[in-house]
Amino acid sequence: MTQKRVLLIIPAYNEEKNIEPFMECCIETFGNNKNIEYIFINDGSKDNTFSEIKKIIEKYNTENIFGINFSRNFGKEAAILAGLKKSKGTYTVLIDADLQQHPKYVKKCLNILKSMMNTIA
Repeated sequence: MTQKRVLLIIPAYNEEKNIEPFMECCIETFGNNKNIEYIFINDGSKDNTFSEIKKIIEKYNTENIFGINFSRNFGKEAAILAGLKKSKGTYTVLIDADLQQHPKYVKKCLNILKSMMNTIA
């Protein structure tokens, strides 16, 4: 099976304290997998969420982390739509920056998909 690209869409509103822990958790879960892409959408936060997104882009210095910055709060649905419009992944996953959904479940779902595809092929 050829390697599939997975895109995580991460809407964020006032999540400055969660951006770095979220990314660390993703790196711990997925490793430095270049087939995993991250699109953070700052939905007009009143805190330093977008500054934190820019910091992780610089820290990890990779081409698979992106940030979109809204001029004001348009709502989670608009943030998700912006991520979907940028998506070029084989699989696209919506996940919140506050770690209420742990990235390990994304990995688990991908393993199930891989198993299913191997069974079908």
